[in-house]
Amino acid sequence: MKRVLFISESRPEPGNGTGERVLSIYNALHKLAEVHLLIVLPPNLAYSPKPGENVVHLLDSPDMATSWYWRKRNLLFSDYRSDHRVARKVASLHEERNFDLFFGRLQCPILGDCARLGPSVIDLDIIPMERVTSVLPVVNRLRRAALCRSLARFKCVFVPKRSDTAKISHPNVQVLPCISTQPTEASPLGPGDSRDRMLFVGGLAWPPNAEGLMRFVEKSLPIVRRRLPNTVLRIVGRINDAQMAALRGREGVEVVGFVSDLAAEYRRADVCICPIWRGERANVKLAEYAGFGRAIVATAFSALGYEGILEPGRDLLTANSDEALADCCVELLANEHRRQRLAQSARTVALRMLSQDAIDRSIQQAVDQALR
Repeated sequence: MKRVLFISESRPEPGNGTGERVLSIYNALHKLAEVHLLIVLPPNLAYSPKPGENVVHLLDSPDMATSWYWRKRNLLFSDYRSDHRVARKVASLHEERNFDLFFGRLQCPILGDCARLGPSVIDLDIIPMERVTSVLPVVNRLRRAALCRSLARFKCVFVPKRSDTAKISHPNVQVLPCISTQPTEASPLGPGDSRDRMLFVGGLAWPPNAEGLMRFVEKSLPIVRRRLPNTVLRIVGRINDAQMAALRGREGVEVVGFVSDLAAEYRRADVCICPIWRGERANVKLAEYAGFGRAIVATAFSALGYEGILEPGRDLLTANSDEALADCCVELLANEHRRQRLAQSARTVALRMLSQDAIDRSIQQAVDQALR
């Protein structure tokens, strides 16, 4: 059996967008090879390794992770060059196990210099130049050139969005959409069990989630309730005490928090919302909503993460303002036929393009090409 070293900034586990993406890739690799996991962490992050996990920090001590350290990384373009601690760890693991392939997340494989040791694939779900920009255009151009030079050694570069392909100069850039591992393909939920119930699923620790949800509660939900007074918005996900206090007591809002049975929440929902107005990543909640076969209302910005996959008007409704977002919700809550048609279309797309099977096919193709 082939051996793969999977290099990631987090362990594969459900519950958030990054964890879901890592888990979907890990699941696909695990079907093809014996997978060993290396977690690359910033110096100031505590971590308890599970059996079989290898961990390496970017610095020897958390005390060394000063603000100047992070500024220096940007000034010296350190994120586009091999980090000697990570490279030593990767080389040591390779000497022990003789990996056939290296599969890395973000800049981790660049830091680990794994492309010098064997065929390597990278999943670049955030374009580094977009996270850190400079007011000097020449610096941004130099960063882009440094990234492209580092990526040139990789057999394949995965990005999550179609719009990202134009930002990367590489002969083999592939789109690997973000999916949720939560929906079960064998158990379609059917129509919602409850009238006039909207659902938001997402942890509020991520600022775009918290900001977008509060904006919807303050600006869009009152419009919906003026036209459909019985409408209720249920909020599911990890929420801190301050956020809980800010949401509780608002008319038409039910704060649930973390739940162990997501399918039950989706089963009772008529419409799922994604009121996200900013951020770098694809909003994996859209893939999850579609996988569970729910009608979706989203901002046009959040839908860009699935451009070319989930089609506005066919699979979901999108809007560019708070009022338009409310109008879309009212339209679907009041029109069951329209609601079910969109939900069924979204689920069909999810089964074909936003499922573990779809990720498996893309990963297998990339691995086969890399090892050829």
